[in-house]
Amino acid sequence: AFLATLYNSDTSFRIEDGKIVEYYHSEPNQDNVVASCIKEYTSNIESKTFYVYNVNEAFAQRVTLRYELNSTYADALRCAVFVKGGLIGIMGASDKIYYGPIVKGANIKDNLNYVNSSLTYDSAHPEESTGPAPGDSMQERSFSSRFTFDVYDLAGVSLYFYLDGNFISNKKSTGYGFDVVNFQLIGEFIEKPNTVNP
Repeated sequence: AFLATLYNSDTSFRIEDGKIVEYYHSEPNQDNVVASCIKEYTSNIESKTFYVYNVNEAFAQRVTLRYELNSTYADALRCAVFVKGGLIGIMGASDKIYYGPIVKGANIKDNLNYVNSSLTYDSAHPEESTGPAPGDSMQERSFSSRFTFDVYDLAGVSLYFYLDGNFISNKKSTGYGFDVVNFQLIGEFIEKPNTVNP
């Protein structure tokens, strides 16, 4: 359902006297293309889920994700994190994650709603939110999740990377390239509950 809400739109341009004089947006006409972390096994079966195991019998692990980007366009990349099949948060350079249609010429603040990266605040329903409203500050290069997840025995994790269209310029003709490096899962010991449902 999350992937179905992401959509693509083509951008085209008009040339006069060998110069681009106008950019314009066309309607979405292709399937969503979302980069996912895939593990290829020897049997050539692809898996979009990797598993985090906790082998400590006395304690559980509270896990934070961290990665770095080698790109000058780091503000555009988002990483949606699913644990046990459910979306738990979205990582990126900003804690403010916009959603909704992107309209040419519209001001983002007037046009879109947003959530914080831990999904505890929604600008469309601030009265129902359990977390604080996100700020506009941006991180550079190194990103740590502002959310965590607990692993008692094991947890299946899926990562989906996508570009936030609000931070994309259609004047960049060479495309956007990203190298995700130093990806880490950082755990801290927490007490296991008496009844564990993995």
